[in-house]
Amino acid sequence: MNAYIGANTVVSQNSEDAILQIENDEEGIDLIICRYKIEEEPITEEIVGYLNDSMQIIPILSMGDMQKEHQGVTNITGGDWKEVIRESAKILEVTSKKMMEQNESLDQFFAIPIESLAAVDTEVCDVDVFIYESDNFDQIIEKGEPFPFILIEEMTGSGIEHLYVRKNDRLKFTNQMTANILLALKRTDLSEEKEIAISGVAFDTVRDMLELSGMTDQAIELANESVNSMINLVNKTDPLFALLEKLKKNTNSYLYQHSVLIAAIAHNIVLKMDWGTAEQANKICFISMFHDICLENDEQAKIHTNVALTRSDLPPREKKLVEQHALKASMLVKANPKAPYGADSIILQHHGKLNGIGFSSELNNSLSQLAIVFMVAEDYAERILSVDPEFFKRENIMNALKRKYSKGMFLKVVETLEKIDY
Repeated sequence: MNAYIGANTVVSQNSEDAILQIENDEEGIDLIICRYKIEEEPITEEIVGYLNDSMQIIPILSMGDMQKEHQGVTNITGGDWKEVIRESAKILEVTSKKMMEQNESLDQFFAIPIESLAAVDTEVCDVDVFIYESDNFDQIIEKGEPFPFILIEEMTGSGIEHLYVRKNDRLKFTNQMTANILLALKRTDLSEEKEIAISGVAFDTVRDMLELSGMTDQAIELANESVNSMINLVNKTDPLFALLEKLKKNTNSYLYQHSVLIAAIAHNIVLKMDWGTAEQANKICFISMFHDICLENDEQAKIHTNVALTRSDLPPREKKLVEQHALKASMLVKANPKAPYGADSIILQHHGKLNGIGFSSELNNSLSQLAIVFMVAEDYAERILSVDPEFFKRENIMNALKRKYSKGMFLKVVETLEKIDY
C-alpha cells in the first residue's frame, strides 16, 4: 500500500487485534481495510461497533458480501488488489496521476524482505539496493560496497519491512543470496534461532529461483540443503509447540511455518507406523518442503477445500493456481533428478485427488500410505496454526480428526498421531 499510494500500513490478524491497534494509535488512522468476515467472525461489524461506542470516525473499506450497510463503510465484493488500491486512493484522495507515476517507478523494482537480508551474511553486495521513502526509491547500498549490517539491523528495528533491487538485477541478487545461504546452512556452529531464520530465507529463495530459472542445479542444491535443515530442526526440537514458538519468533511466513510443522508431525507418524523407515520419514520432509512451492502467498496457502476456494476473494488467475498447485508442484519435483523416488506422486495426491487438481471432499483409500499420512499431518498443522496455543485443546482436535478420518488407513494414521505426545 505504501508503494502504490504512499500510505503506511499496520497489519492485524483479527478484529480484536485491530481494535487494540486503534486504541493504542497516537498518530491518527486514515483508513481501515478489512474483510467483512473471516470464517464466522464478523470483522467489519465488530470494528464498526467499537468505533461507534468510542465515538470515533474512521473510514472503512470492507471486502466481501456485506449483509447490511454501515455508515462510513465502503464495500467491494471482490478481493482484487487493484480494486482495493483504487478505492483506497479515492477515500484518501490520492490522484490517479500520482498513482501512475508510482506504479511506473515500482514496475522497475523488486521487493526484498529486509529480514532476508538481515539473516544471511553478505560481505559485498553484487547489486544496488534501494529503500522506498517519500514516493521515491533512494539507493542505500552501492554495488561492490561492503554490506552495511548495522544499518540493516537499525532498519529492521524501526519497522521497515522491504528493501528493493532493480528487476533486471533480481536474478543476480537471488544467485548471490543462494550462494550465501548454502554456505550458511552447511555450517555446524549455527544457533537454532539462526538456523530457523536462514532456513526460512532458503525456503523463500527456492521459490524465487524456480520462478526465475526453473529446476537448475543450484535450485536443486539449495532445495536439498533446505530439506536437510528442516529434518535437522524436526529431529532436535521437542515438543511440537516449542518448535512452533521458535518458528513464529524467527519468521512471519505462514507457508514456511506450515511446511515445517507438517514435516515434524508427519516425520514422527511415519516412524511410529509398522511400515515406516527413516528413509520414508526424510522423504515426507522433502514433500513438506515442496507441496505448496508453486503458491505465491500465505492467503493462497490457507485454502484447503473447494468451498473455501469458491468463496475466496482471490482473482480468477490465483484461484486457478490454488486449484492446480499440487499438479504443478508434482511436475516440478518430477523434473528434479535428486528428488526421492515417488515424492512427485505423493505431492500430486496431497489434497486427496489422484490428478492433483482441486480438493477431495471424500476419503480415498486408493491414495498411497505416505499421502494419507501427509493429509492428516497437514490437517493437524492447520488446526494448530489457526488458534493461539493457550486455546489449543488437543482432545477436541483429535476427536474432530477421528470423525473426519473415520475409516481404513486414515483412521490408523489418526490413532498413531494420538499416541504421539503433542
